Amino acid sequence: LPLWLAAFLPPVSALVQFSVLYFLAFDNANLFGAGRWLEPISEHGSVNATKGLASVIALFKVSTEIQHAHKLCMALVNGDIRNKNRKACCWWAFVLQYLMAMTVLFVAFSLILAGQSCAQTLLKTLSIWLVIDVDNLAA
Repeated sequence: LPLWLAAFLPPVSALVQFSVLYFLAFDNANLFGAGRWLEPISEHGSVNATKGLASVIALFKVSTEIQHAHKLCMALVNGDIRNKNRKACCWWAFVLQYLMAMTVLFVAFSLILAGQSCAQTLLKTLSIWLVIDVDNLAA
């Protein structure tokens, strides 16, 4: 893979993913409902249980992103990368991977807590799952 392509593709992929996460997180349907702010804790126990399950699923999925960042960091720290340009590209990929993991974690909890029904919560969890899988597929 040419160096210019290795330096160019990760930011493009990250930009697309950050854009999707931004639009998911700041959609009015995730902030307001019936003219008022959405409450993170529901009056219904089944919705709260679904939110708890969805939070565990989101943590599991984000932990895979953090594991990928950890592998990159270990390769950089312990690996034998002699070319400075390639090492810079590796650090760039590590920073993007870590930022993506933290952003996904923030957006996932924001979306999960905004769900006002079991179906909404599960569909929002599925949307986060798909964004992460696109990242893994691109890698």
